[in-house]
Amino acid sequence: MVDLPLRSVTDDASLEAVAARLAAQASVAGILYIGSTGKDHFHAASDYDLLLLVDHRPVPVQYLITTIAGRLSDIIIVTVDELETRLQEESALVNWLGQGQIVYDRDGLLASAQAHLPAPEAISRSTPIAKLNH
Repeated sequence: MVDLPLRSVTDDASLEAVAARLAAQASVAGILYIGSTGKDHFHAASDYDLLLLVDHRPVPVQYLITTIAGRLSDIIIVTVDELETRLQEESALVNWLGQGQIVYDRDGLLASAQAHLPAPEAISRSTPIAKLNH
């Protein structure tokens, strides 16, 4: 848990409650837990990492930092239109999708993308996260 001077509206909510609230939004097409989130190696000091697939961005934001259940939380926002293009050019997104846990997939786009990923040995793990925020 992190003691921050400002609290987000999701600070007291569980990860599952936040995911359910996001999934209830009409513009959300998918939610993927990435990193250690939802994995066996998640521990007391871990943060939450989510990829949020949306139909469109109401504001030009691609990356959010907030707190969920008292943990720092990174939310990467990708539009449906960007998904295919970014999967072809960004190995970080490929890695996240390949190793991530689908929590919500309204139209099956995340599952379809996972099914069409290149073999793990063909994926470079060196793409910096900063490239996602172009």
